[in-house]
Amino acid sequence: MPVLTTEEIKNDVESLLGKPKHPGGRPKKPKYVIKSMVKIIDEYTDKALIPILKECCFENNWGYDYVMELERKHEELSRSIKRLKTRKEAVLEKMLYTGQNNTGYIFSLKQLGWRDKFEVTAPDNVEVPVFNSGRLSK
Repeated sequence: MPVLTTEEIKNDVESLLGKPKHPGGRPKKPKYVIKSMVKIIDEYTDKALIPILKECCFENNWGYDYVMELERKHEELSRSIKRLKTRKEAVLEKMLYTGQNNTGYIFSLKQLGWRDKFEVTAPDNVEVPVFNSGRLSK
């Protein structure tokens, strides 16, 4: 049985599977235009009933994790995302007062940093009474 060279094996594999899509390994991250992203996020924030960043990313074929990475590097994008999250928080808080099933709204608010129990730290040997009203707080 003849011994094939590395080049012959590579050619055989390419003839069966086609050429690799990303020569040299991992594909490069797409280049996003920050100003257009900000415009798209702001328009989405204004039109969506409950603005959700992951939904906005999905609709625009953006990688959510990569957008989060960009947010840390670009102040304008960071402000736009904070605006989206602030509007989401305000809408969810209003929905709590509708009297409908609030479980989903409460869950979403907890994801934004709200909590329904208070944590108090005090120096040793100091007794601190804590009263829980049963309401969410920020």
